Amino acid sequence: MRQVVVIPKGDNPAPFSNNLVLFYFEHKWMKRMRQTNNILAIKFSHTFRYIDDLLAINDGGMFEQYYKEIYPEELELKKESTSSITCTFLDLKIDIKDKVFFTSLYDKRDDYNFKIVRLPYRCSNIPKTMFVSSIVAEILRIARVTSSFQPFLTSVQTLVKRMINQGAQIIDIRAATHRTIIKHWEDFKKFSITSRVLLGSIFI
Repeated sequence: MRQVVVIPKGDNPAPFSNNLVLFYFEHKWMKRMRQTNNILAIKFSHTFRYIDDLLAINDGGMFEQYYKEIYPEELELKKESTSSITCTFLDLKIDIKDKVFFTSLYDKRDDYNFKIVRLPYRCSNIPKTMFVSSIVAEILRIARVTSSFQPFLTSVQTLVKRMINQGAQIIDIRAATHRTIIKHWEDFKKFSITSRVLLGSIFI
């Protein structure tokens, strides 16, 4: 069988081609709106796209109303969020509470009904430093995408527990995490606690 419609999924140029095609339709529509209905165009100021994932913030429902004018009819869009105050976008879970945006880590693999191997096992053929670095890099990523402490703590403790089951030594993770917190304190200080309390909370 030969695929005759669109670019085969997984090909190296597919993401770039996807971006170019979607940008063409978006730019064409926005350019027309800027000339004919600038107030409507401004409503799309906080609409973001990463390849084929879209997020529309504070647009008054305009994207959902006009997306069929933007994209060709053969492009099917699927709405994933069912609420106007919570949604997921890439690795973010976004909640609105009292008109304030809160973000936390979202991993769609958590919704799978089967086990997924995440990050390497210590018994794999990689250096110990690389193995530990992959864990603390994930901790740093969680800190950067999470806006409040409790969701951060829950995600990190789940990660640490999983990696210990995959052969990590808690003393190694703790030492590397401490160095990461000190080096990247700008990403952790939003939790409004000291580095010592932060470290102690993770590794009870």
